[in-house]
Amino acid sequence: DLINEQNLGFVRRPTGGRVVLHDHEVTYAVIAPIEERLAGNVTESYAEISRALARGLNILGVEVELEKGMLSTSHQRQDANPCFASSSRFELNFQRKKIVGSAQVRREGVLLQHGSILLDNDQSKLSELLPGLDSEKKKKIADFLSRKTVAINGILKEPVSYDDAVLALTIGFEQIWETDQFEICDDISSEEKDIVQKLINSKYLTEGWNKKK
Repeated sequence: DLINEQNLGFVRRPTGGRVVLHDHEVTYAVIAPIEERLAGNVTESYAEISRALARGLNILGVEVELEKGMLSTSHQRQDANPCFASSSRFELNFQRKKIVGSAQVRREGVLLQHGSILLDNDQSKLSELLPGLDSEKKKKIADFLSRKTVAINGILKEPVSYDDAVLALTIGFEQIWETDQFEICDDISSEEKDIVQKLINSKYLTEGWNKKK
């Protein structure tokens, strides 16, 4: 009900994972065969993608680090908890604060990894949308997220735009993966738009998909 009142969308990700508020961010996705640079297991491919994202953030002036292990917290162990309440191995942090949240799924020799890179996003707002929690619990989660997350423009003295961030991340992938095959696509074809809209209407907006356990 709160989601509808605030005119927000809701979708279940094929990668699973915990809840994320997508707002004032850069959302990235890597779809690729599980071969060559990404031929390893989930953790290894996660690290490979994170290194490219880290280089892009470094270009912007944000010195991030790869999480070396799982952060075990009481917040992390609860199913309804936000994605940004904890960091998994090889996710990116800035001074122990989470700045990128990612998830990966593999099917038929192909992986999809996507995630949220906080630009101006305040994930503490998400606490108000979590179901089944009293006001005290929501406040605790909001305070925790405020302490444990950080956005790009909360770090830099001069804010960067969405386009600047996308360009830097693209260059980061080119440098780490040693290729110039990445392009920034400003638009997609009408045929691709039709396919996207059909998938949205027939699957990703349906209760059958979004409320499936």
